[in-house]
Amino acid sequence: MRGTVIGYDETGHAGVISGFDGNRYKFTLMEWKGASPPNVNMEVDFEPDEGIAREIFVLAQNTFSQTANKTAGFWSAVWGWGLGVFFLLAALGTIIEQPQDRDILAAILFIIASAFLIPPIFNLISEKSGHAISTGPRVIIVILLVVVGIISVSPTV
Repeated sequence: MRGTVIGYDETGHAGVISGFDGNRYKFTLMEWKGASPPNVNMEVDFEPDEGIAREIFVLAQNTFSQTANKTAGFWSAVWGWGLGVFFLLAALGTIIEQPQDRDILAAILFIIASAFLIPPIFNLISEKSGHAISTGPRVIIVILLVVVGIISVSPTV
């Protein structure tokens, strides 16, 4: 059967394959027959055995496409983290230098920083946990960051 690796835990040496039949199959590294370690989105061929994937072979991958995706992901993270930290520091600098005149500029800078930092943070969490973060928690976190930004620049009573 054919399928796609949808998760792999390097520390536990275990993962999950989504079979093209719509079912999920667990596997361990002992069943992996590929030369390179399992990665999410790898297409594989395997023998299903009561919810377990056995004799897992990697199908031919487009190495240029994989390299391009990794490079794009790297630069996306660099720009996201870099610009996010830049705007966050700018917002904090505005608040610290003008504590009596906290203005809308700091809030705008904080929101821009959040917009740049949220995607790479979620990608990092998804990669490390092996689980994608759904839209609901992302929206809640964005709203919380906007509220924190607004509170941080609101005049003190």
